[in-house]
Amino acid sequence: WPFSNIDFKRRSPMVRVAMSSVRGLIFQLFIAATCVAEEIAEESHAQFVTNLTDRNFEALVARGEGTPWAVKFYAPWCGHCKVLAPTWEELAEKLQGEVKLGKVDCTESAFLGNLFGIRGFPTLKIISEGKMYTFAGRRSLDSLQEWAQGGYKEQEAVDYPFDTPYNKWMAILTTSLTNYGIYGIGVALIGVGILFCYLDQSGEDPKSRKEMEERLKKLQEAGTEKKDQPQVQKEESKKDS
Repeated sequence: WPFSNIDFKRRSPMVRVAMSSVRGLIFQLFIAATCVAEEIAEESHAQFVTNLTDRNFEALVARGEGTPWAVKFYAPWCGHCKVLAPTWEELAEKLQGEVKLGKVDCTESAFLGNLFGIRGFPTLKIISEGKMYTFAGRRSLDSLQEWAQGGYKEQEAVDYPFDTPYNKWMAILTTSLTNYGIYGIGVALIGVGILFCYLDQSGEDPKSRKEMEERLKKLQEAGTEKKDQPQVQKEESKKDS
């Protein structure tokens, strides 16, 4: 060994600094390689999860006819959602051909969050043959796989929200009020007021309107006569004196 006679305890400060830098560089390379490997693995799983939005949800999911859809409703800031993400992506790869998996960012697609009544994150739902089922339980890979492969059929189903016009209009209204706040309420009230005025005028009877105008005219004439009466009395009293 060529360095067997070197006393490393007496090595110069420059050598110690150089060796420390080499160790730090090796550690950083190891961390970088680990991160790259994790990103590659995540991307390979993520390609099986479809991003669903307000615009494409109804067309892609298509009431879950033929192939069921498992959908994750989440928010980017949610810690539990971040923990679930790799499990959901791995589940998507395992269920290829059986169940399609998607995800909805409710901060970007508020309409879908309101339509499906999302109150917490993450919320997992399966849509199959025009019916909807909500997951309740431990969000492990095995539990989710069992649920998605048919376990959901043991749950009570509810109607697909897109099939109910009332739900759609309420979701649109709620989303609009959330996005535009007090301005949306003001515009809505003005619109309703204009509508009522229009309906009132369009349904008014012309004969009744004419009678009302004549009554107002008579009241104005009567008021004028009463106003002039004291002046006439004063003039008459002057003449008598």
